[in-house]
Amino acid sequence: MAEKANITIIRQDYARSGFEKFARTPNEFDLIVDEIKVGTLKIDARQATFQIPSGRHSIYLRTPEGYYGAGSNIPNGKYDLSKTLQIQLFEGEHKTLVCGSIQKPGAQRLLMGTMIIATLVLLCVPVSALPGNISEQAKHFLVAALALAAIALAWYGHSSTAGSEIFLAENYDASSR
Repeated sequence: MAEKANITIIRQDYARSGFEKFARTPNEFDLIVDEIKVGTLKIDARQATFQIPSGRHSIYLRTPEGYYGAGSNIPNGKYDLSKTLQIQLFEGEHKTLVCGSIQKPGAQRLLMGTMIIATLVLLCVPVSALPGNISEQAKHFLVAALALAAIALAWYGHSSTAGSEIFLAENYDASSR
């Protein structure tokens, strides 16, 4: 029987708070070692340690099936995957890896938030308060167009390619945090 080694996964995006922590951020990460699920890093944990056999391994993270929520338009069975790391673990070794979500650029998030706010404001404002002679139907069309543009912007850059949404890295320097 192979001797054991330990892997500690540290969540880099753990410190987020409020809406940002739950919006489009995976709540959990499954640790996959040699195509076998070893364990799960939960949302309320900054880190987790897993015991695996020593030796050479292929290791990656994936989001659990359905983490997007019941009301999501993501087809069931959709996973986000990190890139696969090839690691060598020796008997009794303790290796630390870092993981997290890859964030969209700040300008994209700002524009998306502005569009959502404009959509909600426009939805709540009566037609009589709008400048010009705009009909109720035109107002609803404008609200729908803004909402669709915000949704498209949210998904712009989304890819099913491994490593495009979440990451797992071997080189972790605790002094840089």
